[in-house]
Amino acid sequence: AQYGSDAIAGVMNIILKDRYQYSTLSLTSGITSKKDGFTNGLSFNSGANFGEKGFINYTVSLSKQNNAVRSGIIDLASEQKAFEDSSNLVGQAKAIADYLKIYPTANNRNGTGEITAAKFLLNAGIPVGDKGMFYGNAAFIAKKAISNANFRTPYWKKDFGLLHVPGTTYIGYEPTFEGDLSDYNMTLGFRDETNGWHHDISLTTGGNKQLYSVNNTLNHSLGAASPTSFKPGGYQFDHIVGNIVINKNLSDQFSIGFGTEVRTETFTTIAGDTASYTGEGANSFPGFRAENAGTYRRFNIGVYLDASYDITRDFLLNGTVRTENYSDFGSATVAKVSTRYKFDEDKIILRGSLSSGFRAPSLQQIYQQSTQAAFSDGKINLSGLFNNISKQAFLLGIPKLKSEKSTNLSLGIGLKPTKDLNITLDFYSIDVKDRIVYSSSISSKDSTTILSDILKSANVKTIQFFINGIKTRTQGLDFVANYKNIWIGKGKMALNLAGNYTITNEIIGSP
Repeated sequence: AQYGSDAIAGVMNIILKDRYQYSTLSLTSGITSKKDGFTNGLSFNSGANFGEKGFINYTVSLSKQNNAVRSGIIDLASEQKAFEDSSNLVGQAKAIADYLKIYPTANNRNGTGEITAAKFLLNAGIPVGDKGMFYGNAAFIAKKAISNANFRTPYWKKDFGLLHVPGTTYIGYEPTFEGDLSDYNMTLGFRDETNGWHHDISLTTGGNKQLYSVNNTLNHSLGAASPTSFKPGGYQFDHIVGNIVINKNLSDQFSIGFGTEVRTETFTTIAGDTASYTGEGANSFPGFRAENAGTYRRFNIGVYLDASYDITRDFLLNGTVRTENYSDFGSATVAKVSTRYKFDEDKIILRGSLSSGFRAPSLQQIYQQSTQAAFSDGKINLSGLFNNISKQAFLLGIPKLKSEKSTNLSLGIGLKPTKDLNITLDFYSIDVKDRIVYSSSISSKDSTTILSDILKSANVKTIQFFINGIKTRTQGLDFVANYKNIWIGKGKMALNLAGNYTITNEIIGSP
């Protein structure tokens, strides 16, 4: 309830390295049991301290992962059936059988892909006065991924003489699908305490850009005039978040906290080069069409109030309410109530909470449109994803997206038999309704329908939408045990055991 849309069922607490103790150099390496997928990485962490509390801590990391191929043997009967309607070659069944005798995997290299990454992370704090601290952290990641599409066999696709040496036997071609990712985030903030009032103000910016490349393939609609490398476009997302948090213990029994968050978000679909989406588009991954490209923005503001009251020394009651308003989505209000009771001088603790949550549809889910190659009816066909504010959605009566909503219940017990041993066991139940999912692939064999006209105009066989399609229930148990201060020689050891058991994870009702 304090965190709004991002915390429909929980919050992650990321703890960064702070005060510098020593530099570390780490080298990692590994390989699979089949002697492929070799990985290696190098990471260096260092920093410096200044004053009693000032610090700077940074990490530089490089890593590489090779492809681990797990191609399977192609079933002849299934392959012949999948291509039985194809008319681009004479003697299709025989051609398939002859090819698979020589290349039983159909030359596929199905695997994990090759990934190269470089990362830089920084965390720093500058003390101000007795209790104040300017703080900042930042990260930048650059990543290159190369994967292989299914091999295009001679009985499936022609290459118009572009991807093999003329005069040699044509055995097909294998498109590559490559991605270049850049990701960054940075936070600057100041926290302090004045007359018992704790306040923390911060500004965060972050973004992610993914650009795609498709090589060693062609656009069959362009024939022999097709290029063999394409830039299909990509996606970019950026946001800026401002936060103010204030809290104080007004008495030994009562404390309050309140705050606000302001956020802007920007999502961009980047169009591909014209050849990547003309007609069929680049084989294996058509580019993003110019009409599907665009930049979309929204603004939202949220405020919350939190209060805790110790009814007795052992009995605590806590409540929180938050309201949020989105420029493109509307408003939502969520709340939480929690309690805790201690027995036997804090050795036994009972606790529980009940809360509501929501998640606004993301900009990507609201505005994204694309055409992709997908399996349907045993074959690879082009499938279109249309957004819910498109003319296609309007013509077919597809509703606009609304927020996901959740109800969260947790009940637990904590045990502290000794000062060094802590044990907790919690039951949780999370119901989420109106969860946003892909619709089924929709197609039409009736040429007189609106759906058929839409499929034809978009040059696709099927279409999909994001929909508020399902309600889910997840229930389980969380167990954590900690035992500390175990003396070993001159040092101490701590043991931690944690486990989770899922009781229920299911769709409720009919999707």
